[in-house]
Amino acid sequence: MKRFNGEEKNPYIDPTATEIDKINLCRLFDADFILKNRADIEPKAFQFVDSVLNNNVKINYEDPDWFAKASCVATFKGKEITFDIYLTVEQRGKDMYKWVISDVKGEIFNLKPSRESEKIMLLPNEHESNFMRLNSITSEKDDYITLYSSRTSSVDRLTVFNTLIYYGYLNIEYVLDIEYTFLQVPGYAFTIKEFERESTNSGWLIESWQQMDVNEKNFLREELYHGRYKELLTKDTTKQEQKPTKSERNNEACSMTITFVSLIDNYVANKDKATLDSINKAAKGRYTFIIADEITNQLAKFFNSKAKKSYKLDTFMNWLGSAKSPITSISIDNVKPFEHEFVRPEYSKGYTLISGDLSTDGDLQINEQVVFFIYENQIAGIKLISDCF
Repeated sequence: MKRFNGEEKNPYIDPTATEIDKINLCRLFDADFILKNRADIEPKAFQFVDSVLNNNVKINYEDPDWFAKASCVATFKGKEITFDIYLTVEQRGKDMYKWVISDVKGEIFNLKPSRESEKIMLLPNEHESNFMRLNSITSEKDDYITLYSSRTSSVDRLTVFNTLIYYGYLNIEYVLDIEYTFLQVPGYAFTIKEFERESTNSGWLIESWQQMDVNEKNFLREELYHGRYKELLTKDTTKQEQKPTKSERNNEACSMTITFVSLIDNYVANKDKATLDSINKAAKGRYTFIIADEITNQLAKFFNSKAKKSYKLDTFMNWLGSAKSPITSISIDNVKPFEHEFVRPEYSKGYTLISGDLSTDGDLQINEQVVFFIYENQIAGIKLISDCF
């Protein structure tokens, strides 16, 4: 989800490339599938990506517009069968959620009579014999079972599933396959699956996508939520908390930046694990956070490390934590929101940008103007101001 939302970038993408968000999304597709018929499939994949970016689509765990499908292998009366379980996320209390079974699909849950008939199962005068023929329901079993019910009644697959499980007739042996389908992208539905292979194009990837209009999506939603989807949306809307204002976000981001630099300074002085843990928690993804500035460039030279365009947080902290580190303290001044009409779009989109004057003391003394990238209350990266245009 973080990769799809652009909160984390694929580590193999050049951070200086243009259209980083588009490249990041394209890296989420199953490349093997696209390469089988590239001329036909690749343009369709680009159309899907454009819909995501043009509509600023984000997917979240608590959304009602996604579901899991677990393909199961089970035994019923000693025979092996397969069926699918559909699961959705349900809220429980404030800010807490759980997975619930919304539907099941399989031949075993379809209570269809083995014969079609207009035969009257219970005669008009059955009451005169105290409905003695009711035992025929069990003797004829599935032959006419649903014909005893009213024409207005409907068979609920989930109730059949629960009943079979409850009385021990159905035993799930294992989950054969799992996939997740998302309905948030306008005009599309897409499905992801896990690909385990020795490749950078592995893990959870977009296996397929298809065009789907609003009516088709609503039909699927109502089926999943048993006609209560709109009611669910109404409840979620009333529970939404008021979002912080831009000024409040900026003030919080400035405070976070000052605290982050203070933690780094404390680690330089004490080199303790507790402070390092706090720094890692404050950073947006320990292995995706990047820093590109003069301090890291000079540290790379000092430690005879290969020069790079940017460095990981682990590398930066290892240098500062070394007994040979030429830096004895680090501080920041003039912390304020950073806004400029010519800032690169991919840097300003979704981030709160905070600028400041970063300086070091010790054998390596540097003063530089940098920008901190803040995303969802975490530090996502640091760059020189001059590199933001």
